[in-house]
Amino acid sequence: MLNKKGVSPVIAVVMLLLIVVVMVGGVFVWMQTMQEDIEGAGQEQMKEFIEQAGQEITIESHSCDEDDNITSVSLYNGHDDTWEDVAMYINGGFVDEFDMEPGRETLDLESPGTDISTALSEQDPVSGDTLSLTWGGDTVASRNLGC
Repeated sequence: MLNKKGVSPVIAVVMLLLIVVVMVGGVFVWMQTMQEDIEGAGQEQMKEFIEQAGQEITIESHSCDEDDNITSVSLYNGHDDTWEDVAMYINGGFVDEFDMEPGRETLDLESPGTDISTALSEQDPVSGDTLSLTWGGDTVASRNLGC
């Protein structure tokens, strides 16, 4: 018989554990890199989408009364889909959230009982105010309201 000695069982187990730890570390680094790439691509797509939205969602016009109060605002959504949870701000102050249907829409700011007129009851927009529409935290349209 040959008198050869093999690797002791303790050293074999330690080597297997080291191999597993190195493999798990490699998979972790690979997954982390892949996740960062996916996140970066998602953020880039969202940025492009918001920029495009700014071109396709506009505050077209507004109407004033004799006291230079803004009475209505005409909006345009050039997308094929309804935009949900569009937020309206006047001079940086939150007014209301609403869903913006495709096409042109006129918001009556003075009719009692509408969500927007109720939200505006403490502050009527007047000439010189700035109206902004945001979606997802980003401004998609803004207009200085002058009478």
